[in-house]
Amino acid sequence: MSDHDLGGDNACWAHRLDEVDPLPGSGVVWSLPHDGDLDGNFVHLRAGSQIDEHVNADLDVLVVVWSGRGALLVDGAETELGRGVMTVVPKGAARSIRAIDDLRYLSIHRRRDAFGLGRR
Repeated sequence: MSDHDLGGDNACWAHRLDEVDPLPGSGVVWSLPHDGDLDGNFVHLRAGSQIDEHVNADLDVLVVVWSGRGALLVDGAETELGRGVMTVVPKGAARSIRAIDDLRYLSIHRRRDAFGLGRR
């Protein structure tokens, strides 16, 4: 697959999310190429599925709902998710996402530094 097929070159990268084929199950269906300052994932959760509670201690995360309905639980507070909803999950917060019906959303955050031996 060429750079053009993936949305262009790094100077002007674009991708049409409505052309992303959904997976038969839940999970990440597209990821931003990992050579820039941002990481981004387009996630599709089937109705009734969820991403279990976890903590991202290093990064704030922007969640932008593309379609469907769900619930975001952040440190015990629930936010209803639906098309067009944007929310920021602060670093250090415990979060989980549950799909009420098929839920598609972007998860965007700055790139994580690479871990290496001797790093703390």
